[in-house]
Amino acid sequence: MKAARLVLFFWSVVLFGAVAFMLLHDGYLSDLVLREVSDHIVRSGGDAHADLILGSIPYDLPTVIYDVVAWAFGQQHEIVPVLMAVVSTAGLIWLAATPAETMSARRPPLLWTALFAAAIALNPIVLWVATASGGHALGVLIFAWLCSNLTQVAERQDPGSYLKFGLAAALFIMTDPTAIIMCIAMIPWIILTKPRLQTVQQPVAYYLVTYTPIAMTALSVCYLNWAGISRFSPFITPLDAGHGQDFPWDRVLSATGLADRLDIVPVFMIAVVAFFPVLVLTRPFGTVAERRAFAVVLLTIFTAPVIAALGGVPYHVLDYLPYLTGPLVMIARQTAPAHRMTTLGVQVASVAFGWMLLSIPGAALPNGWMQAVTGTKITGHADEEAIAKWIAQHPDAITVDPTTDYRIIALTGRDDNLVMPNGIADHATDIRFVSHEVLTMRPDTDQGEIDRLNALKPTIWALGMPGYKLAYERGPYRIWTQATHP
Repeated sequence: MKAARLVLFFWSVVLFGAVAFMLLHDGYLSDLVLREVSDHIVRSGGDAHADLILGSIPYDLPTVIYDVVAWAFGQQHEIVPVLMAVVSTAGLIWLAATPAETMSARRPPLLWTALFAAAIALNPIVLWVATASGGHALGVLIFAWLCSNLTQVAERQDPGSYLKFGLAAALFIMTDPTAIIMCIAMIPWIILTKPRLQTVQQPVAYYLVTYTPIAMTALSVCYLNWAGISRFSPFITPLDAGHGQDFPWDRVLSATGLADRLDIVPVFMIAVVAFFPVLVLTRPFGTVAERRAFAVVLLTIFTAPVIAALGGVPYHVLDYLPYLTGPLVMIARQTAPAHRMTTLGVQVASVAFGWMLLSIPGAALPNGWMQAVTGTKITGHADEEAIAKWIAQHPDAITVDPTTDYRIIALTGRDDNLVMPNGIADHATDIRFVSHEVLTMRPDTDQGEIDRLNALKPTIWALGMPGYKLAYERGPYRIWTQATHP
């Protein structure tokens, strides 16, 4: 069985790697990966204020892994987030093909395991995670491991199960900022893992046992943020949904009002049924403990977008939809013998249905992931590529904002002539004395609204500054250069 899992793992690596290479060949660049590459370039440049500029500390696991192995790839280090996503998602397939300990006497046939694991790998959302999500894929893998440990908590209620659950939760929080939302969403449901006769007895003690590692990890992150960037926050990196996602139904959550924020929650529920129908259409488990743990995980994922909406935090459907692979792995590992054929049939059919949905005209953006998967050349970042090329051809220092110009920084691939607006944003430094050029973004765009240079000088995009002239313009970007030195 171990040899079969190893074969499935390497098959997944080859499959995901081939698709990722094809996407790069077709010009597709994931926004999530571009942001990770940009953050690495900014931090590796030696700027003492890099953490403050980026609004995060480099202690999350994807960043640590990137920084540790990037040297081995040299100028090709931007491939690291892609490889991390490929290997992490292949690890998810390995986990799905590993039967639960309680299934030792009724392990599924090898063919059933292989087909179910392959159907998980071919799910369009899983394939998107493997080829476009960068470090987020590691969070998805750890969450799936957390789900498996939660089943052990429901079955055995022993110290070892609690310790493994606590370790998985701590690693989850240190991997992805959405983990905090997920852990909050689990609070009302974790009590369901207790045996029925014990649910009323000592609930506070049970929460102390299960949630102490989570609370301690969150407080540790808060302290690190406070000590490093003077911000008391439980998020290991900014919970900052970008505007470059790949499907129109994955629009950014509006934070203008509660009704607007709740609008997208039904979209999430529809996406759950559309891409993971096996989670709601089958009853695959043979024991009460397995059903309880599965219910806790599913209710947690359903509650997370509601928590995000009520809290007004940035939110995309694709921020939380990949976590449904957690309960999917539980089904793969724990399906009772009597339900295996039905469950496998629904899972295989769901793969075909998911791809049919994405093939409908308008189901993905013209420059999105789906078009690249089908072999269409993508020009989604043509403006940013042109600006990056101009910067590479002009060695003079240029002021950029990593919060909004991350695509350009990643595509430029270097930081030797980039100036970050740390002192500029708080009026400590005059732009003219630190850079010869300034990159500005049209203020009426989503990214332009949060650009720090626009906040400092609201007319800089339209009028520039005294002593500056327009040197280059492309799309929403303008580069102003000094006509006279100060």
